Amino acid sequence: MQRGSEAKNTGASTARGRKSQMMQHYRIAVVVAAAALTTSAQAFESDVHYGLTRWLAEQAGFASTEARAIAIGDNRVDSGDIQFVDMVSAYACASRDQRAAEAVRLYHFPSAGALPAPAEQRVVAPGSEAAWKPYQELLRLGAGKEGLLLYKLGEALHALQDSWSNQGVPTVPSFFAGAIPCASDLAWTAPAARGGARSHRPDQTAEWSADTLAMAEASYRALTRFPAISGVKRTPRPWSEVTQSINAFARAATKAAKASWFQEHGIADVDFLATLSLAEGQPRTFGAWNGRRLPPLASIESRQNGVEPALLKFANDFFAKWIGSEDFQATSTAFGADPSAKDSPASRAHLRELAARLQVWRLRDHGAAAALAHAEQPLSPAQLKQLASLAAKPNAYAHESSPADAVIPILPDVAEPMPIVPYLLQPVPGGGDSVQRATATVKFRAAPYDSVSVLFERRSGRWLVVAVDAVVEH
Repeated sequence: MQRGSEAKNTGASTARGRKSQMMQHYRIAVVVAAAALTTSAQAFESDVHYGLTRWLAEQAGFASTEARAIAIGDNRVDSGDIQFVDMVSAYACASRDQRAAEAVRLYHFPSAGALPAPAEQRVVAPGSEAAWKPYQELLRLGAGKEGLLLYKLGEALHALQDSWSNQGVPTVPSFFAGAIPCASDLAWTAPAARGGARSHRPDQTAEWSADTLAMAEASYRALTRFPAISGVKRTPRPWSEVTQSINAFARAATKAAKASWFQEHGIADVDFLATLSLAEGQPRTFGAWNGRRLPPLASIESRQNGVEPALLKFANDFFAKWIGSEDFQATSTAFGADPSAKDSPASRAHLRELAARLQVWRLRDHGAAAALAHAEQPLSPAQLKQLASLAAKPNAYAHESSPADAVIPILPDVAEPMPIVPYLLQPVPGGGDSVQRATATVKFRAAPYDSVSVLFERRSGRWLVVAVDAVVEH
């Protein structure tokens, strides 16, 4: 039973308000002595936050179970624990939630600028005092607690590491061609110079080899400075011996190349790479990684409180069909066709585009399809042909044991009691007393670094799916 390192790290993710109180149900009080830890996801992704962090910790002299605990604590900050699931569409677009924006700043965009503030005043600088702050605060928690703080050490490393990938002035996104703008004084997505809100480029080490090396060196410095655990002295390798391997890691540009690097460097289980936003490269099979700590969803059907019953039923029916079927044109027609509108070339083109947008988010290899998924203009004939080619590959779609297992659970951060939901419904302001538009935001397990928003509109008394949009988170 490999749960020991979890037992030693009850100082895991810090609770935040009502969200954490409701999460007490789902937290396991781990009290087993340290044996080993089973391993089966924005800024840098799991190749950095789990794999590289684990390897660096081992080079820094941590025991294997300790290195795994640090790495899991680091990686869980990216939608690997429900308390960290804060979506820009929810906290800065459909509503204003400064607490959530502060949490995103702390873990992903470490900046000295207070909130709310214009983006230009919230610049992220790599290795800055703000980036080191969680680590420095961790060291002040007191001697003798080091073995209980390994998850917290991972969380602190996450903020430090993301200060490189998210460096610069954060982008303020908008959804659905500006129909839903976001609060410019709260929103956090990647700086335009790094690729912006719709690009995974900031996450990819091959694009930023020098930054990856600098980030790794800072992480290594933090690991080697961490006090001894239970008085056991660690003997780290000299950084000069580690550098060469980091350079090779940074250049690896596919999942297959990353997997080869880790296996060559002593990490045999590479299932944590399955959801990287990189193309697979040479085909290989990745299994499910169990390093996340997410409560199970009983159903894809939402029980979100305070939602108009007709809208909730429509949304539930839509998500059940979207995730439970691979006939995306039928889904597009059933939920997107306006019965009051005449059939026309324009309406048929709209439904084809909607079907393509539904299809692209169901593909298992999101890295190969990311440019299509985040295209801001309607997909061209060439892009539609590329999508068809990806969909024709064996095992093209992400398949889970149930539709509910295809999504990351979300706990709405509101004052009143609220169940965990598979997607978050929010009204779009401006409809008067009756809600005329709403968004449903979902995070797919196959693409955990993205938040996908679906726009619903009420037309002639009937709800319709109008469009699908998405941003890269953190």
